[in-house]
Amino acid sequence: MVNVSMVYPMAALVGFTLLFSVYMFWTRVQEVKNGNIKATYFKTYDDGVPSRLVVKVNRHYTNLFELPVIYYATCLVTMVLGFESGFSVGCAWTFVIARVLHAVIHVGPNKLYPRMMSFSLGWLAIIGMWVQILRLL
Repeated sequence: MVNVSMVYPMAALVGFTLLFSVYMFWTRVQEVKNGNIKATYFKTYDDGVPSRLVVKVNRHYTNLFELPVIYYATCLVTMVLGFESGFSVGCAWTFVIARVLHAVIHVGPNKLYPRMMSFSLGWLAIIGMWVQILRLL
């Protein structure tokens, strides 16, 4: 039987992505209501100039479908091979925490160094899981 402990951090990241999509929608609506952007901008993304907040939120939402794809694949490989351990689950949760921190920093103060550190922490978590996978093969 497959151990499912990796499913929980994966589900947490899916949940966070869903919450972030709600935040993105809310941000867009508020920016339109405040007159910072035309609603027609969202038809083709070329009718006017979006506010900085809309750009940051859109870019971060896209980011939630880039590196996390590697994370999900890594978690699935770990599960299928039966290599789940306290270490791999810890790395999986570390990735989720790093992604949440990255989002808060990116759409908030957007300070480059802390943002880079949170992004790097996520990569280190994935690298840790892959080192374990390759070591156990």
